[in-house]
Amino acid sequence: MKPIVTLNGLFLTKDMQLMNVMTKALDSLGIKTVVCMTTNAAIKAVQAHQFDCAFIDWGSNDDCVELMQVMRNNNWNEKAFVTAICKYFSVQASALTASANTTINKPQNFGQAVRSIQLACASVMMQRRSSYLIPVDWHATVVDQLGQTRNIRIEYISETGITFRSKAEYQLSEQFKLTFRIPFPGYETVTANADLAGRNQDGSMVAKFTVITPRHKAMIINWVADEVDDKMSANEMAPTMNHQLIAA
Repeated sequence: MKPIVTLNGLFLTKDMQLMNVMTKALDSLGIKTVVCMTTNAAIKAVQAHQFDCAFIDWGSNDDCVELMQVMRNNNWNEKAFVTAICKYFSVQASALTASANTTINKPQNFGQAVRSIQLACASVMMQRRSSYLIPVDWHATVVDQLGQTRNIRIEYISETGITFRSKAEYQLSEQFKLTFRIPFPGYETVTANADLAGRNQDGSMVAKFTVITPRHKAMIINWVADEVDDKMSANEMAPTMNHQLIAA
């Protein structure tokens, strides 16, 4: 599941020293990065690519606020996690006001850059985990509002719901009780109320959890997190060069 662990980043700066430090750190963490030296180039990149995170050298580039407006109004990038790199404390407030998610001091060396990027990546991963679809092949039972019990097969699970297949037809927004077993820890039975949120073109159906106990919710969250961590461990080797430079 390579898409789970691949992060795409945007980096804007015209400071060559910062560029040297940050690109080495980004490469070391395996983040595929588009590096821009002008705000205009960054805006074009935002309009053409989807980014999970962005690192903006705030104050060293003109029109950073305009770039943030373009990002937040872009369907692909409105939820990107934006880190403003600030040389001076006085510009941090303007970055946060412009909807940057966080600010960091300008890193002076590789170690500082890596630590700053890791904090941003952790926030991105937490943000993304709620929408991860982990492939599974689990049997489950569904009890509908008439009390009828049917067997279904769960194909994907996330923190918020499942994708499943069933011989029975369900209507949109139809509510039912769902029971399945999750291998965390050992095998535990999970029950939840859910409703049908949609259908996919391949015939599978999407159900969203509506009522679930805190314990069972925590079990699902922890199991998904473990699966994500396993995928990250399997893809630890990062390429030595993983960025593209756009000067204008």
